[in-house]
Amino acid sequence: MNDEHQNANTMPSLLDEIAAEEGAPQAKPKPAREPRETTAFVERMSRFAKPLGIAFAVIGITSGAVIAYQSWGPVIPPKPMTDPLDDVLGFTLLDADFNRLPLEKRIELAKQIAERLRAMSAQDSVLMASFAAGIAGKAREQLEENMTILMVDLMDSYAKKYAATPEDQKEEVLRESLIELLSLQSELDPAGVISDDPPEERLDRWKRGAERRADAQAADADTNINRNRAEDILVRVEADVNQRTNPAERARTVRFMRDTVRYLRGNDLQTGKPKRD
Repeated sequence: MNDEHQNANTMPSLLDEIAAEEGAPQAKPKPAREPRETTAFVERMSRFAKPLGIAFAVIGITSGAVIAYQSWGPVIPPKPMTDPLDDVLGFTLLDADFNRLPLEKRIELAKQIAERLRAMSAQDSVLMASFAAGIAGKAREQLEENMTILMVDLMDSYAKKYAATPEDQKEEVLRESLIELLSLQSELDPAGVISDDPPEERLDRWKRGAERRADAQAADADTNINRNRAEDILVRVEADVNQRTNPAERARTVRFMRDTVRYLRGNDLQTGKPKRD
């Protein structure tokens, strides 16, 4: 009896079942919650997203600025008289950045290196030998490139000056230019083997020799650039001028070289024919 009474008390009421069937309101199920770790991670990322974006943007801008600075920024050469010799030679001969320096700075750097080599210490001699032994392949190509560009730019600087000179002053300017080139040749001599005679005297000797050779050649010899001592400085750059200059540069440089040969041979600058006394 007691068991039946207990079972009756635990069974659901008939009224409860009817209410459920008629759609009586029931408690709504609670939505599933995301794991606490995931929520915390998203919150942290939201807080750091903007600063991270700014940081990446700054890194990108900085990297671009560094690349641009390396490509277009100022070139700082080594100190030729005090920095290690291999560093100085490496920059001047084997670094393409050397060609980005203005012509005047390249010439001055080359002069100081030659001066240092003429007074080379025992330590510098060892470094020089080691440096020379390591020049091969692409390094040798870069060396030739640097020296060729230097010579072509130097000749073009004289050609510009000559092209802007009135016709009645061209012979005088040619002489001045040749004296400067001969003087520079002595300053760039690393071994001190070039004559110490004044460049004016050397030019006059070369001019007399060129005139004697011109007298012994055919009438049209002025149109050729022969390999003789006085004209050697021009012959060395003749092919490079043709390869490394634009048409305007090539035209003025070729004329400067042509008129230089005519001047050395004592010929008229315009016609190329021997001057009439």
